[in-house]
Amino acid sequence: MIRDGVRYKFVTDYVGSVRMVVNAEDNSIVQEIGYDDFGKNVSF
Repeated sequence: MIRDGVRYKFVTDYVGSVRMVVNAEDNSIVQEIGYDDFGKNVSF
């Protein structure tokens, strides 16, 4: 994904849920995403 000229990549788990958004230029973690047992989004 490219937003405002910055490239990002998505890290997914084994079922395809996005777990992290990473800056593709310097590999810094922009957002980490978690899910509870019922699949509800629990962001960190």
